[in-house]
Amino acid sequence: MSLDEAGITGWASADGWEVNHPNGFVDFPEVTRTLQKQIDTDAVINRAKGEGRPAIKVFFVCGSDHAVRCGIPYSSLPTICLSRPGPEFQNLQAILSSRPEASAHFVLVPEEMPDVSSTA
Repeated sequence: MSLDEAGITGWASADGWEVNHPNGFVDFPEVTRTLQKQIDTDAVINRAKGEGRPAIKVFFVCGSDHAVRCGIPYSSLPTICLSRPGPEFQNLQAILSSRPEASAHFVLVPEEMPDVSSTA
């Protein structure tokens, strides 16, 4: 079922910059940074911030297996990481305990998620 079929509209869409990128696939750090820049320069959003509303922060969301494989805890990419079945969750806990500065931009959700994949 599509978002439109479910009656959910206006909150999610494919980004034209990413969809029409001349290089085809665009990796997640570049997508995240570009979207954050677009939000930071949007006039409507900036007007809302001037009215005391909080700033919007873009986070990359991934599973613990992807985070470990790609070294995301060692980056400054704002990330929400979902626990997945396997040893990666414990690996992430060890990495994060040795890097307390990562807690400023890396959120680890400890509840194990179903064994699903966005790429399967």
